[in-house]
Amino acid sequence: MDAQGVKITHLSPAEREAFSKATRGVYDKWKAKIGKALVGQAEADIAQAK
Repeated sequence: MDAQGVKITHLSPAEREAFSKATRGVYDKWKAKIGKALVGQAEADIAQAK
């Protein structure tokens, strides 16, 4: 990925928590648009990938 110019940023646990809090509104917005079940599944998949 470096050869392609992609920069990967690794967050500390504190930075990850801050990012999660800052983006919570996105999840809430999409729950209203596509449903709690689908967003909940996405959240579960993300948590499993950590």
